[in-house]
Amino acid sequence: MNHNELVGHLQDKICGIRDLIELNIPQKGLCEDDCQRTFLINRLNVLEFAVNGIEPDDLYDSPD
Repeated sequence: MNHNELVGHLQDKICGIRDLIELNIPQKGLCEDDCQRTFLINRLNVLEFAVNGIEPDDLYDSPD
């Protein structure tokens, strides 16, 4: 799998998780201490930031 494919797949999964959170967990406050939804979305944002930082040289070399 090349860099763009991997990042695309990971981003798709992040979007799916975000959709599940938004559809099933209500907003009960503006800070993480008051709202599990906010807590999860913030962690998902950190994961998305890390995924966007993946560089091609971070991947295993594909066998020839």
